[in-house]
Amino acid sequence: MNRKVLIGASLLLVSSMAHAQAPGYDYVDLSYRFLDRGGAETLDDEFDGPAIRLSLGITEQFYGIIENTYLEADDTDVDFSDLLVGGGYRQSLAPDMDFIAEAAWVRRDVDTPNRFEDGKDDGFQLGAGVRYLATELLELNVAALYRAGLLDDNEAILRAGGVWSVYGPLGVQGGASLSDDSAVYDLGLRVSF
Repeated sequence: MNRKVLIGASLLLVSSMAHAQAPGYDYVDLSYRFLDRGGAETLDDEFDGPAIRLSLGITEQFYGIIENTYLEADDTDVDFSDLLVGGGYRQSLAPDMDFIAEAAWVRRDVDTPNRFEDGKDDGFQLGAGVRYLATELLELNVAALYRAGLLDDNEAILRAGGVWSVYGPLGVQGGASLSDDSAVYDLGLRVSF
């Protein structure tokens, strides 16, 4: 009897490992974003607003990304938007874990009450990290990013987050990004397709 139970448990374990799912790369994230730049040299304030990110798998290894953010200051009449367009590369480390590397062009548009201080600037963002499907319903991710060329503000960023699948293609996603002079928090929905 114990032998049959052991064989059955072994077969169940092997079949679950064989059906392990990799993180998906076809999705849309709709988020509320809060940015705290207290103590920063530029744009020293708290900002919040919507963010949308689209990821599309191009091949098995490569995917494209587009992200748009519009944030308004809480205390002043300043707002800015970031448009990010780029691509990523994924390499499977395990059936449920991927290494990712991303490169993107970034355009920042700042609007102030004084039109002479408005500005548009182009820069770039590089990133590397890991996406891990901890369970069938929970994905965890961590990445290191470097952003440069935006209004003379170069920064290294550490980002961590997760996605909890709640119903079919719909999930709740959230995360935090920290750098020397800012903290960003996201909370929203992910629709996978």
